[in-house]
Amino acid sequence: EEMKEIMSAPVYNNTPLQSVAKRFWDALEESQRSQLKNEERLEQSLGKLKVEFLLAKAEWEEKITASQEQRNKLKKKYIHQKERLNGEIYVQSTRFQSSKCKG
Repeated sequence: EEMKEIMSAPVYNNTPLQSVAKRFWDALEESQRSQLKNEERLEQSLGKLKVEFLLAKAEWEEKITASQEQRNKLKKKYIHQKERLNGEIYVQSTRFQSSKCKG
């Protein structure tokens, strides 16, 4: 700002120096506007990425939960089958023992 005041002094009126200074300030202003637009675009892109990440994370967590539930069901089924088989083996073994004792 101080430089703008200096360059707008009457002594610099209608000189090439004032023209160069004006072009410089205009370019600087345009550059700052462009940078601001880029920052806004980057923030929007970052926001979109965050949303995509959170959706993917939620989907993954749902899949993990479903897999764990399926695993638990299979585990219960396995334990039930194992207990049933052990019971059948026990019954057969007691039958075998009782028939061995009779015979």
